[in-house]
Amino acid sequence: MRSRPVVLWLRRGLLICGALALCALAAGVWCAQTEAGRSFTARRIERLVTSQIPGRFTIDKITRLGWGTLEASEVRFYHPDGRCVLRVKEAEVDLELADALNGRLSFESAVARGGFMLFSSDPDGRLSFEAALDFPPKPGEASVPTSGLHYNMRNMRAESFELVLKLGDTFDYRVVDVNGLITVRRIDTPGTQVLLADIRGRVQQEVAGARVRIKQLDGKITGKARQVVALTTTLRIADGDLSVSLGYFDRAKHKVELRVLKKEGVAATTLTWLVEAVAGVSSDIRVEDS
Repeated sequence: MRSRPVVLWLRRGLLICGALALCALAAGVWCAQTEAGRSFTARRIERLVTSQIPGRFTIDKITRLGWGTLEASEVRFYHPDGRCVLRVKEAEVDLELADALNGRLSFESAVARGGFMLFSSDPDGRLSFEAALDFPPKPGEASVPTSGLHYNMRNMRAESFELVLKLGDTFDYRVVDVNGLITVRRIDTPGTQVLLADIRGRVQQEVAGARVRIKQLDGKITGKARQVVALTTTLRIADGDLSVSLGYFDRAKHKVELRVLKKEGVAATTLTWLVEAVAGVSSDIRVEDS
């Protein structure tokens, strides 16, 4: 006799769980399949990310939303001073859902069509992009790797992208028609790491009266390490190729290290420009010719 109320409560519980599951499914369909639902999702993501960073994050529109996938237009990160440090005109993102459940912003892969990324230094020595995503430590305190927002935006394939390089008063260049892989991560390290792989593009400004094309560039840029910049690149200048490696060290006798790996048909004026451009970042420079 006493088992009947138990059965009734079990049935009611199952009905309630089923109703909640249907509501959740309906809400998911509404968010994914309707413009109003995708707009609601975009605003929620904006608020969630912005609440975790010192800068600001915006999405103009989510055009497609699936299980772990997202397509959006005009995705932007802003520095606390209002500068846009990353703009993606059209983004296709495969999210890492397991990381999202743990409060980490992670991409399994992504495609960024159009837009730009700004590389510049803040007065405290951090990259401007890092300053947009990571709160600085309080005066007298060291950076805590476990605090703040953790992210691993890996395998972002840039297509028709731009890299804006402002690393000093004289080192101010824009690389256009950029294609390649970019990874931006801060997992268990104090600072942001930007990894560049197989980057190809064209320097917008003329160099020593000649056009410069980046045939291939690989390397790492970070705001919190002894070696802030480590790049290896091959440049096509006029009818010649110049292969160099560039390192920038935060604490070293020679802050900038420029090594000429190979030069084929490149005029001496081009090498002079390269040395002068790098010297604009720091006067503590060591040049090694091949």
